[in-house]
Amino acid sequence: MADVNVKKMPIAIILEDSLSYFKNNLLQMTSFSLFAYFLAVVALYSWKTIWFWPFMLVVYILWSAFFRFYFKRQPYFSLRPIMYSMVPSTKILVLGVVIITILIALPFVPLFLPISPDWIDDYALFLQHNMQESDVVDAVLNLVVIILSPFLFYRPALAWIAAITGRSGSLRFAWSKTKGNYWEFLLMAIIIDLSSVLFYKLILILGGNIAVALIFLAPLTIYFNVALAKVYSFFFLE
Repeated sequence: MADVNVKKMPIAIILEDSLSYFKNNLLQMTSFSLFAYFLAVVALYSWKTIWFWPFMLVVYILWSAFFRFYFKRQPYFSLRPIMYSMVPSTKILVLGVVIITILIALPFVPLFLPISPDWIDDYALFLQHNMQESDVVDAVLNLVVIILSPFLFYRPALAWIAAITGRSGSLRFAWSKTKGNYWEFLLMAIIIDLSSVLFYKLILILGGNIAVALIFLAPLTIYFNVALAKVYSFFFLE
């Protein structure tokens, strides 16, 4: 029997309402899109330098301001909620790093098992050829991350939004409020991932580069963050 207390996320309605919000606040959303594009370009060209992580802190602060703007929490730049939000965001980061590390390490586990040396040699050769710059490995890893994303990102992200807007940032509370919605969150993750990838690939096919692709991905990113804010409103505010 279905739990009558479980709220099912209406994805189609959320995406439609997010588009309406984007259109009705076009000037602000365009401004945020320009900021998102600038931040993405700077991150792209700074990630191998010592400036990358300090820059990521700036990104964190500006992204916090976006959700405070959406929920009309003034001032938009406020130190206290940013500090409170560090608790759920740190937990999300640690959880993600642990899971990704496990996923990366899993293919190497058979090398340490008591298996035939000949098989081990063949398997080691296979790893050598396929674990570096492999589209298949990247696709499989991306698929696994999408499958786990309701646990790794979407549901925990709602706790972060709560903290950044001045409410409780408890991951356990966010987990309980969104129970019974794994498949809905997975579908949203698939929509976000596929649309982003398709936009990116299309731009490259048409002769553009990464910087050009980011012009189109920036407003798409803002739109999906509006959708995430709508999801938060559905579970926490309605």
